[in-house]
Amino acid sequence: FVINKAEIDMSGISFIGEELTYDKKQHNITISGSLPEDKNGNTVITDVIYTCDNKTFTGATDAGTYNITASFVYDETNYMAVESMEATLQINCKSISLSSLEFADNPSNTFYYTGSNLDIPSKLIVKDNDGTKLILNTDYTVSFSDIVSLGDSHTVTVTGINNYNGQKLGNYKIINKPSYLLVTKKDTSSSSERLTYNGQIQRPSVIVTDDAGT
Repeated sequence: FVINKAEIDMSGISFIGEELTYDKKQHNITISGSLPEDKNGNTVITDVIYTCDNKTFTGATDAGTYNITASFVYDETNYMAVESMEATLQINCKSISLSSLEFADNPSNTFYYTGSNLDIPSKLIVKDNDGTKLILNTDYTVSFSDIVSLGDSHTVTVTGINNYNGQKLGNYKIINKPSYLLVTKKDTSSSSERLTYNGQIQRPSVIVTDDAGT
């Protein structure tokens, strides 16, 4: 007599893809549903193997398209072939965030003119919206319209790469360094101050102002 191979009922199993935006976390997709059992309550599918590009897949963090195959391990001697299932994990790039332009130790985004290239590029700080500092040439590239000449609205362009996309613009200034006036006596324009000996250390009451009187 002949004992034919049995068919495994996979109707209760599904493999659904997912689309999301890069968030620095690892993501994965797996089959859902209950693995089929035989008449004795034994699990027929003994294992599920996930692969992507013929390599074992355990999850992904970076932006990209991951075509994942779920292959099933079972008793091939006694059961008919079970087709693999496929689904796609899509991790989209995150839009570059630049809600406000920020330079290290320069909250006013103002640099003083010297007649030569200023060290503006190294001062730029680009952060994700969660406060994480992004890495130049890994997360973004940057270009500056001018790092030499005087101007009130020079432009910096930040462009997302790899896990980030889009562009953001910001402005900075290059101005003449202000001149300073020294007035050594408060509330007067006199440049001198006379004190009387009192046996103790005495110092002039110094006020420093810019050329606008501030």
